[in-house]
Amino acid sequence: MDWILCQCESDDDLIKKLKDATSVCNMYAKFTDKVFDNLPKLKCIVRCGVGVDNIDL
Repeated sequence: MDWILCQCESDDDLIKKLKDATSVCNMYAKFTDKVFDNLPKLKCIVRCGVGVDNIDL
């Protein structure tokens, strides 16, 4: 398991940095439909904090 700490400012940043990720631990980044559509390997998002308003379910 590899860990990468990154700060992303846009959907394109998320897609570029997480292109091979199968799971993500997220605090602030917004996961939109565009992000989900471009990260086919992503299976799990762990939300650090309260609420899921930054993750399009």
